[in-house]
Amino acid sequence: MSVAEFFGYLASVLVFLSFYMSTMVALRGVAIVSNVAFITYASLEGLLPVLILHVLLLPTNVYRLHQIRRLLRDIAGARDSGFPLEPLIPFMRERPMARGEVLFRKGERSSELYYLAQGRVRIAELDALLQPGEIFGEIGLFAPENRRTGTAVAEDPGLVFVLSEKAVLQIFHQNPRMGFSLIRIITRRLIDNQRRAEQARQGGGPGPGAGAGGGAEAPAAAGPPPPPVLPDPARVEEAETVLRQARRRRRFARAALVAVPLVLLAVALDGQRGYLASVLFRDAVVTTWVYTATAPISGQVEAPVPAPGDIVASDGVVVLLRDLQADDTEVARLEAERAQMARRVEQRQARLDELKGTAERWQRRSTIYAEVFREQLEAGLRGLEAELAFVEKQIALSGRIAERLETLAAKGHASRSTADERLAGMMELASRQTKLEKEIALARRRLEAAGQGVFISADGSNPDWVFDSSDVLDLRLIEATDALAEAEEALARLDLERQATRRQFGRTSAAEVIVPPGSLVWRVSTGPEATVGRGAPLLEWIDCRRPLLDVPVSELDLMLIGPGTPAEVRIDGIETPLAGKVAYLRGAAARLGRDQLAAVAEAGDSEAQVVVALEQGDFGAADCPVGRAAYVDFAGVGPFARLLASLRW
Repeated sequence: MSVAEFFGYLASVLVFLSFYMSTMVALRGVAIVSNVAFITYASLEGLLPVLILHVLLLPTNVYRLHQIRRLLRDIAGARDSGFPLEPLIPFMRERPMARGEVLFRKGERSSELYYLAQGRVRIAELDALLQPGEIFGEIGLFAPENRRTGTAVAEDPGLVFVLSEKAVLQIFHQNPRMGFSLIRIITRRLIDNQRRAEQARQGGGPGPGAGAGGGAEAPAAAGPPPPPVLPDPARVEEAETVLRQARRRRRFARAALVAVPLVLLAVALDGQRGYLASVLFRDAVVTTWVYTATAPISGQVEAPVPAPGDIVASDGVVVLLRDLQADDTEVARLEAERAQMARRVEQRQARLDELKGTAERWQRRSTIYAEVFREQLEAGLRGLEAELAFVEKQIALSGRIAERLETLAAKGHASRSTADERLAGMMELASRQTKLEKEIALARRRLEAAGQGVFISADGSNPDWVFDSSDVLDLRLIEATDALAEAEEALARLDLERQATRRQFGRTSAAEVIVPPGSLVWRVSTGPEATVGRGAPLLEWIDCRRPLLDVPVSELDLMLIGPGTPAEVRIDGIETPLAGKVAYLRGAAARLGRDQLAAVAEAGDSEAQVVVALEQGDFGAADCPVGRAAYVDFAGVGPFARLLASLRW
């Protein structure tokens, strides 16, 4: 339980207990405590009506309690003194009387007690002339039948105080001691009246009219009429003193009853100045910037169209436009050209694949030729090497034979010609050896080149199978590759052109109007199936997460307010005050209107404008405060500051 709730429950309990109080003193005491509790509760909770009520009731209850206690004290102390009317005067009402006016008649029902403040009153039955300061009519209040026993007539113009029977009964009910004192006083008055009546009958004392007015309703005595009673200056002075004090006391009470509540109310209202001003003077309005969504193309609005107050969905689309007269000839032409070029690319790709297959077959065939070529080279090389070895053996054998023939010829055992023929044969073998060595070297070189993929015939040329259809095939492959690349490039260009044309056609034939998701649709300027031109306004939307306040101010206040000035904002329907700062200032001739702000405060032609930005506030489209009335209290802008500014101005 919070402190405010505790005081609220305490005040309620005290009010409940006050209905069970049997005396007015206790009731007023409990009421005072309940007033204090209610003031505390209302101050903590900001309940201005409750605060004002109990601020006014508190001094009233205090004053009434003071009156009752003073009355009790004065009446309780009146055991041996005269009747103390002064404490009762606040409970009595004044009544002027004219000369000859009958205040009451004999036999009438007694409902009032009188105190003579000014003038004189004659009791006809007693022929008693009452002076100021006396009471009369009190006996009838306590008579068994509440009937008057005499007639009271105003002898002179004057003033009496009247205490009603109800007030007398309240005095008895409020305090038994006070009632007992009042009964004692009235009894003493009856005894005095009875004694004066007996003296009058015996003729040895003053007449009935010579005493105080307490016997004004006593039975008439026999005998001659009493002599005229002259006014007692002391009693007149006493009555005038009581009248002056009563009037002074009433003026003071009235002033206190007015001044004290006003002071307490002023103190209470000063603490609640912002709240009270926000209740009485909510001249500002919550607003924000207005954004307009326009038509990107000319066309027809398709249903559905959002309504004011709708929240924009997550995709942000609010309106769809479609141009039913858009020309798609160029898109169709590009589609046809693109399809034709795609077929051409497919054909050229098939031709290239075919050539590549041919090249692969030729490559496999060439591989076989190369293997056979190397095998032939290796076989030929082996044959040449074997032939060379045989020639070398022949040369060696012929050399030995030639040496023997040369030796025999030198000895004359053989002819020279035979030796020369053998020598010539050796030379032919040497020549054959040289030729074979050269052929072997060439064969080895050709075999080495064949290992590297270079095939050379014995005459130094390339075999026919090496270049058979190779050049033509390579040329065809190159041509097919180039043609395919050219077709693919043309297809890519057509794709780009087609996409650009389709985008352009899409932008000109249909368009989505998109705003930030979560925004609030503020106004709608068009409807379903409406035809609009490019740039035409379709709807207005606002962002409730950035609320502003449009505050009309005077030119004098504008001198005291600057950008960044702190402000306390009270929005209708929101209990907690919010903080803000001044964002923009505008003079009366440069106000921001409804084309820029969602809501504009009503202002006169001579009023300036202040736009305040809230520093916090968890607002969304569902609880958007835009359009609500508000009160803005600027820091440092008060009556004193305005006075100084007006003096400088």
